[in-house]
Amino acid sequence: MTVDGRLGGRLIALGVTGFTTTNQPVATFLQPSPANCTLWVTPDVAELLLPVAGVVETALVIPNEPTLVGLVLHRQLLVAEVDPLTLAFGEATSSNRLSLTV
Repeated sequence: MTVDGRLGGRLIALGVTGFTTTNQPVATFLQPSPANCTLWVTPDVAELLLPVAGVVETALVIPNEPTLVGLVLHRQLLVAEVDPLTLAFGEATSSNRLSLTV
């Protein structure tokens, strides 16, 4: 998953991976957020992602392990603009949910 440019390179992202889905407005825990931004993934695992040259990239590495066959995972990015002087959060947004079966 990749995020770039729209927030001018001053962004911070949270990669969220979960075993189940949810439906929670991002505005309930991260302000300001547009009304239509939704957390679609239960936050079972979260990772802080910082931009390199204004781009945030993430990959989910799954080991070649037969016991993982059939495992369903869900992935989503939450992204917030950060003021470089005050380190205050600006507008936040979220990606769609990516669901996959190993």
